[in-house]
Amino acid sequence: MSAPGDRRATAICVVLASIALLWAAPGAFAEVVEHPEIESGTVRSTLRRMEEPRPPFVSDGHAIFSFEPEGPTRYVTAAFKHEDFAKRRLFSVNDHGIYVLAYEYPAELDQLAYRLEVDGLWTSDPLAPASRRSESGWELSILELPEPDPDRHAMPRTLDDGRTLFEFTYEPGKRVHLSGTFNNWNPYRHRMTEVEQGRYRIVLRLPPGEHFYHFVVDGRRYADPRNEEPRYVRDGMPASRATIERSARALSSDRAPSPRR
Repeated sequence: MSAPGDRRATAICVVLASIALLWAAPGAFAEVVEHPEIESGTVRSTLRRMEEPRPPFVSDGHAIFSFEPEGPTRYVTAAFKHEDFAKRRLFSVNDHGIYVLAYEYPAELDQLAYRLEVDGLWTSDPLAPASRRSESGWELSILELPEPDPDRHAMPRTLDDGRTLFEFTYEPGKRVHLSGTFNNWNPYRHRMTEVEQGRYRIVLRLPPGEHFYHFVVDGRRYADPRNEEPRYVRDGMPASRATIERSARALSSDRAPSPRR
């Protein structure tokens, strides 16, 4: 039987080892950052409508994370390697009981390495598509990020041939329509095409001038989050304003001399 002094020494060593392990854990003493206000209506809708957790993905410049605890949980956070785990970003809980987080990541990154914290206990993301070990031996969850989108600028956009391009980012596999003053606010006439996962487009030939429009998904109307002009509410509906100008090709054709007879 070990002496009382030996047992006390062992207990002290265990406590010190636990303290050292906690200190070494990434983000153990990081600042807690509340869920920020999200400007993108697409992202807000995605978080609100998520009924079950899914692997992390990217939507409208945000990394979307979700987590469903096995039992009662007080909080969930995420900490990122590129921030040196100095911030714990707090998840919110949607109406379906899913913990969700939208993180607007820096454009220069090509991947996110992160860990989750659930009620003070650090863990990897069970839904992450990949993982790797850190220099300290911790398992980091990995989300690969898409290359910067050269088309990610203000919408809608007038093409060289005079037509107008509309684009909307939303959940994949949805029926998305464009409705506006140019089709008498018909919510079904102009269905958009999902050109890649979660990215919907339509090209229309509209007369120059001012137009109002919104996107319709499952009966819900959304203003254009990429339209830099102020948003409006018309008859209780969110709407974006677009000023369509004549294309450079059309202007040049107007200036071209008439052929001689």
